[in-house]
Amino acid sequence: MAADTTAELTTLLDQVLKQFHNSVVFASQLVFRTRPSLTRLLHGQTPLVMQRRLQSRGVPMVILPMKI
Repeated sequence: MAADTTAELTTLLDQVLKQFHNSVVFASQLVFRTRPSLTRLLHGQTPLVMQRRLQSRGVPMVILPMKI
């Protein structure tokens, strides 16, 4: 398990994208009824960071909301 989630995800996606060039990446954004600050800190930014990284490389990414 990696300490930096986005770095590990980027490494895994690099491996997948070498084999499947025209891929679209899907992720979910957790949506909470009440949003405590600790939960937001732990779960809030990873999909957005990944989307920015992938967009800069020309890889499309779709973020879908997931209600909790």
